[in-house]
Amino acid sequence: MNILAFIVIGIVSGVVMGFFGIAGGIVVVPGLMYLAGFSQNMASGTNLLVLLLPVSFAAAIEYYRAGNTSIKAALIIAAVMCVSAWFSSRIAAKINAEYLRLAFGLLVILMGIYICTTTIGKLAK
Repeated sequence: MNILAFIVIGIVSGVVMGFFGIAGGIVVVPGLMYLAGFSQNMASGTNLLVLLLPVSFAAAIEYYRAGNTSIKAALIIAAVMCVSAWFSSRIAAKINAEYLRLAFGLLVILMGIYICTTTIGKLAK
């Protein structure tokens, strides 16, 4: 395994997490697939293991100190996310990794288009 690839993925995902509150699906999963040669399933599972640890704790504290968090929303989302992630991971483990990779890529594209179009609309006002 390429330790340097893991370090690069960690640095980039840490910076992206600190700025935007994201990292797992957008940085870690593709990084593991393309820099470390992991399959989609292995990258997704490894990413979940990374997130299992309190990697975002320090950044979350800073957002909390600045008044930019909702504990109620976070607790509800975390509880529902736990159940839905467990259920969907059972299904994903049975799906061909290439189909998952395609679905992942389409999701990222669609989310990017949505974010860009809604932002452009707000900036145009």
